Amino acid sequence: MKVLKMVQLMPILLFIIFSLNIAIAENCKPETDKIKVFIVDGQNGHGWVLSSGIIAEFLKETGRFVVDEATSPPKGHTSGSR
Repeated sequence: MKVLKMVQLMPILLFIIFSLNIAIAENCKPETDKIKVFIVDGQNGHGWVLSSGIIAEFLKETGRFVVDEATSPPKGHTSGSR
């Protein structure tokens, strides 16, 4: 009698296992779109050379970010001056 019940339950158990596998696989997909980050440094007299580099490397190492960096020109400098 117990064997008959197990045989009857087998399709239900297989369906549950199959459904769980699909749900887990869908939730484990890697994110394809990376987050874009733009770091502007060179101002305010703090240790921006060191801190900007550390932040950029940290973000890049995660593999989830695309990092662009720009440094502000020194005070009094204009890009169009000769």
